[in-house]
Amino acid sequence: MESTSLSLTLVGDVFLGSGFDQGEAGAVREFLQQRPLTVANFEGALPGGTVRRKAVNLSVDRLATNYLPNAVVSLANNHILDFGAAGLRATCKALGDAGIDWFGLESAPGAGDNFRILEQGGTRICLAGFGWSNEECVGATTKNPGVADFTRKSIDRTLNRLSREQFDFLLVYVHFGYEHEYYPLPLHVGLCRYLIDRGVNLVFGSHTHCVQAYEIYRGKYIFYGLGNFCFSPGHDRYPPGSDRGLIVELTMIKEGSAIRVEGVKSIHYFRDRPGFEIRNDDAYLERDRLNISSLDSYGRDYKRIRSRKRNPRPVMLHEQELTNELKYRFWLVGVRLTGYLGIRQLVKKLLGWT
Repeated sequence: MESTSLSLTLVGDVFLGSGFDQGEAGAVREFLQQRPLTVANFEGALPGGTVRRKAVNLSVDRLATNYLPNAVVSLANNHILDFGAAGLRATCKALGDAGIDWFGLESAPGAGDNFRILEQGGTRICLAGFGWSNEECVGATTKNPGVADFTRKSIDRTLNRLSREQFDFLLVYVHFGYEHEYYPLPLHVGLCRYLIDRGVNLVFGSHTHCVQAYEIYRGKYIFYGLGNFCFSPGHDRYPPGSDRGLIVELTMIKEGSAIRVEGVKSIHYFRDRPGFEIRNDDAYLERDRLNISSLDSYGRDYKRIRSRKRNPRPVMLHEQELTNELKYRFWLVGVRLTGYLGIRQLVKKLLGWT
């Protein structure tokens, strides 16, 4: 008897803001229509509530949901609450009206319900989502849903709740890391491995707006950063590394709960004109695989190997919760102080960090 199998495609961040390029978005829609099921991160929110005070707010165009056929989207990101609870409600309603399933929000603090179980062709897939609070992901309150912080405690809470559910595969999406960094933080490598240790079948993430390395841990894949899948308008305002996103094509085989990577493609946006091309990129699986001998040695080497050499953001290490928290608080004080004094851009220029 043949095993029941299901094709699944993973892509990174999707943002379609006011004035987005409809030609690019139409080509993305055509690509998605050719696949039975794609998982993406829905970056941003529909306007309609109080604008959150932060450096960047992402306002999603009301037509954006027309360009995501056959997609299920994560809302576990740092922009889903840019327009408060009203903006979140408007976004969820628009997705529902378009027939787009979503996951990644907790209904209340500690609820652990940041997942959705979908059935496709007799196979039940559970998708859970987390986001890193250090990068402005906002948690749930007693009144409003929010993003589950990517910590061991939060992971345990969600997986313990999932122990009461029935599914064939568990995939976890995480919105984490520092922007434009190729290597994942040691803290996040440790937490992603912990997810695999707890029985998760595959882990994938985005937020850095560039493609990151991946690894195979205990025979299971962790894709640390899929980059941008579609970021319009103005993707040319970002560093060149943001022009590329990874597309991972999977086959999920129900018998034995096996996940096979069938191939990798990359989407490349042009800088001198609208549009993009999609290329086969199976060389990624050889070229970009992490080989970490130990998390301790990786942590010691991280400052040396990180992509942005003058990045002042603190290195977060595996199993150093108190030290990481102190580093983050000190960094946050500096950010707020330079903002209050109006010298943040000057400091970034002096550091060579833009």
